[in-house]
Amino acid sequence: MRIRTESIHHVSLRVNDLKRACDFYGDVLGFDIQDLGKLLYFTVGSTFVVLWPPNPGTPPNDRVIDTRVGFDHVAFHVGDRGELDKAVEMLRSARVPTAGIERDPTLDKDYVCFRDPDNVQWEFYHVPAEASSAQRRAQLRAVADQYFEALSRKDFALIPYDEKVTLRAPLAPGGVNRPLVGREALQTVWWPPLVPAVGKVTVLDHYINDSLTAICSEALVEVVAVKPPATLRVADRFTVNREGKIIEQENHFDPRDVTNPGWQTA
Repeated sequence: MRIRTESIHHVSLRVNDLKRACDFYGDVLGFDIQDLGKLLYFTVGSTFVVLWPPNPGTPPNDRVIDTRVGFDHVAFHVGDRGELDKAVEMLRSARVPTAGIERDPTLDKDYVCFRDPDNVQWEFYHVPAEASSAQRRAQLRAVADQYFEALSRKDFALIPYDEKVTLRAPLAPGGVNRPLVGREALQTVWWPPLVPAVGKVTVLDHYINDSLTAICSEALVEVVAVKPPATLRVADRFTVNREGKIIEQENHFDPRDVTNPGWQTA
């Protein structure tokens, strides 16, 4: 019997000092930290990373080594609560200890907890389909925002591209009919001439398709490589896989705004 899972819902970590962890993950790495009092959390795509204080008895300034490293547990997301009943039956049939279906008092969700032969703790964690949809939408918006943030900061590394990503853009080599293929091609061919040309970037809105596979983002992009500077109104479409990586990108705008004979290259 195989349990159907959809994604990793959350990863929980023990830290020595919540304030220090908040400073690191929030201020240094730039994640949006949420404070629930006794714990902190932030999201990576659709996955929650939860930060807890150390358990009583933890040695001062403890560091992650073998079974004591900051790793606490990993949870599989299941959208159908009936999968938890199947999980309990499967685990007990295999003589794997479990307390059955339990209730998470913090998030008010049901889960089944067990440990593997190496004592790593796992959970099958139930989140209804509506919540799963909301997480996917949040992931798509986060990916699009990362792209425009990277464009504004001129930092290609910030864009979550899949290694086999394809790009179609009016001013890219080959235009819209012959896409660039591969992250390396985007970084070496498309990105270098783009960086000095782009000024201020303003995201206006996001539009997500019904299948939750893609997002189209409307934005204003200032082009400073022409005189006088021009502002492109763009509608860029990103197809995003479940891991939060862009696998297809299509840039849509009127190139006449920067190729019109009345404009001069800066």
